[in-house]
Amino acid sequence: MKNIASYCLIFAIAICFSSPSLADNKMRTAEITKNFNSTEPYSSVDLMFFVFFNVYDVYIWTDAEKWSFNDKFALQIDYNISASSKSIAEKSVEEISRYYDISDSKKELEEIFKSIFPDIKDGDITTGVYTPKEGAVFYHNESYSGKIEDDMKAKMFFDIWLHENNNFKKESCKLRKVNNC
Repeated sequence: MKNIASYCLIFAIAICFSSPSLADNKMRTAEITKNFNSTEPYSSVDLMFFVFFNVYDVYIWTDAEKWSFNDKFALQIDYNISASSKSIAEKSVEEISRYYDISDSKKELEEIFKSIFPDIKDGDITTGVYTPKEGAVFYHNESYSGKIEDDMKAKMFFDIWLHENNNFKKESCKLRKVNNC
């Protein structure tokens, strides 16, 4: 029994140290370089599940002093997992429904997200660039993948990570640089 516990501990430590840190994993994509002067992200978090498993790293890029939907920004996701387009769309809509009444547009949102987000593989990067009153443009591994022209629907998508009542409140506060969460 002690051997099993020791192996589990060693395995957990190995996973923890083999995952790149946020600083090592940070990548300034072409979309970020084109849209922002900043050479460092405004903020970043890594979302972990099952204690040691880092699912993805999320970065906010903006030239504004304080992030808000009033200024252009980008949300970059560096994936450490693989996921289907369908599962990403369904999870996105499920999360959005926690903050908004989308009963009339649930299927429409799922279709929008499926059209924008392809199947994701470990190591892929998705970047969404939000421009106030214009919506958002999305890229997958630096290739254009789609656009949400409706400003409110674009905000809904970004609120998956940025809404004040997010499931990952601590991480959302860190992304928004809010201290009193």
